[in-house]
This record gives sequence, structure tokens and C-alpha cells, in this order.
Amino acid sequence: MKNTRLKEKVDTDRKNWKRMANLLVVSHGSFAQGLCQSIGMIIGKDDHLFHCSLNEETGSEDFKDHFKALIKQLSLSSEKLIVICDLYFGCPNIAAVECLKGLLNDADYRVVTGANLPMMLELCLANRSCPHDLDFLAEKALTMGREGVKDFPIRQAESAAVDEAL
Repeated sequence: MKNTRLKEKVDTDRKNWKRMANLLVVSHGSFAQGLCQSIGMIIGKDDHLFHCSLNEETGSEDFKDHFKALIKQLSLSSEKLIVICDLYFGCPNIAAVECLKGLLNDADYRVVTGANLPMMLELCLANRSCPHDLDFLAEKALTMGREGVKDFPIRQAESAAVDEAL
């Protein structure tokens, strides 16, 4: 009886895992890799988070080849994909959009630009709770991407620290 319940839980976890959208960060240089490493430090390893980078040494054609191979591999583990790009109309963004058009149905992916850490944290957490709704996930990413950029009031913080020290 106990083994049956455990097997049912494992089967349910597998179904939920398969439902989650894959998140692919693309960037110039090692920015995408750094974002993924930071996510791991803050919320733990995310098996649906991947990165692909355009490097000076490799060039755009190698980037496209690597991107296409990664997309084909990722499409085996999930039906949905969100690509998060560092820069709107940057080379990785343009290459990703070109590649996706021939590889996936339009309804199965979204492309979001302006990647930052608050955006990625929100997206990874939202993906765990609502992975089937790409529009919802993309909107969450965009909202937190904007809201995560703040002007920190240094003078107020310095004044508060001085007041506490006295």
C-alpha cells in the first residue's frame, strides 16, 4: 500500500514537471550563465532553466546552431518555452526569433527581452505554480522586470545609518 502511494506521488510529480515551461536565457557574453547561477544561489537549482550565449569567439552562426540544438532537446521535455533575452533587437534576440519560427508553433513559446534578476526570479517561481499559461508567465516577467529596477535613496539610507550610530 505504501509503495503504491509513493509511486502515485512520483507519477504526479513527473506529470507536473513535464508541464512546466522551459525557460531559456540568451545573451551576449556570459550574462545568461550568470543569471542562471544567481537564480540557483537564491532559490535553488531549477531543472527548467537553461542558457545560451553569443560569444566573441564563436559568432552568430555558431550561436544559432547551438540555440537550435538546445531548442530541439528542450522540446522533448516540455511543450512550452519562454526565451528571455538580454537586449531587445540584440543579435541573440534576433537569432532566437528567427530560429523559433521554424522550430515551434507560435502558441508554444514567448520571447521576452530586458532580462534582469528580479524578472528571472519571478518567472522561475511563477513557472512552478502556473506553467501552462505562457501569457501569464510573460506578463509576470515583464512586470517584475520593470518593478525590480529602483532608484535606491542613498542619502536617506546614509542618514538613517548615521542616526542609528549616534
